[in-house]
Amino acid sequence: MTETPPRNREHKRWIALVLAIILLLVSGRSQLYANRRNTSKNQDLLQEFTQGKSLSEQVIQQGNKDARIAVIPIHGVIYEGSSSSFMQGPTYYHQHVIDSIKAIQEDSSVKGVVLDINSPGGTVYHSAEVYERLLALKEATGIPIYASFKSMAASGGYYIAAAADKIYASNQETVTGSIGVISSGFNYSQLLENLGIEDQSIKSHDHKDIGSSTREMTEEEEAILQEEIDQVFQRFVDVVDAGRTNLTREEVLKLADGRTYDGAQALENGLVDAIAYEETVFNDLAESLNITSPEIFYYLQIDDLFGLGQLGSLLQGQVNKPMTQTDIPNLQALINEPLALYIEGGSIYD
Repeated sequence: MTETPPRNREHKRWIALVLAIILLLVSGRSQLYANRRNTSKNQDLLQEFTQGKSLSEQVIQQGNKDARIAVIPIHGVIYEGSSSSFMQGPTYYHQHVIDSIKAIQEDSSVKGVVLDINSPGGTVYHSAEVYERLLALKEATGIPIYASFKSMAASGGYYIAAAADKIYASNQETVTGSIGVISSGFNYSQLLENLGIEDQSIKSHDHKDIGSSTREMTEEEEAILQEEIDQVFQRFVDVVDAGRTNLTREEVLKLADGRTYDGAQALENGLVDAIAYEETVFNDLAESLNITSPEIFYYLQIDDLFGLGQLGSLLQGQVNKPMTQTDIPNLQALINEPLALYIEGGSIYD
């Protein structure tokens, strides 16, 4: 075998080095261009903030701008919510959802809505407000609303979905249902007694501290709270009964014992209409509207500059995220209050 002369080997090394430098320069220039584009986009969004706009449209799928589908994310625990931190971005942000619904109502180019739900539920008030706002949107515009469940749409998440004309579970494992109400609390009185700590609350009436964690609940107080829970539960049943026209009230009551169902069971019991991923939901909605290639978009909240959570999410290109361990302290803060909650209990510690 003929050995390559040292001079030729040296020549090839120089060629390889030159090619590497060229590739590095090209790669660096491409990255610089991408960074400039991202910086320009972020500057545009911040400019919208300074001009008083609270929402920025983020396109998921390019298409017909005169016939659009708006996506409303319902992710995480449903309560007042806001940004969590600059690094983590937001979880559920109630005002963002309300603002999105209002913006859709004022935009004649939006022909349909998809609720992107991934939530274990939350407070009765906030779940009910979103549901009622969605009904008002349909009443005012006549546009259809479809719901697409991700890994979970339980309790308050399902309550909101009852406003939809059609409901999809993403797959057979989607946790669905948990139609019920819970008001949780703790009784620390024995622990306080063991520690020699006494409650010194002064109240105007015996029931002013109903649900207090420093003493045992009386039978009368338990009856009062149970009556409240029963009334809230009946409203939940009313909502599901009105939304799921394929089910009778008796069938809804049978399903509404607080349990969750997987996607397959939910389909069998009529709690969802089909099992399909989001792209199918978009296609089905567009087909029902007789629209070809609609633009699909969602709104990003940009008015939380000083909170920095939404801004951090914006810079990272994120939307609302599903519930994670970081949400648990917020959720437990709710649970420690004597509030009625539309929430799937088991998800608290997931």
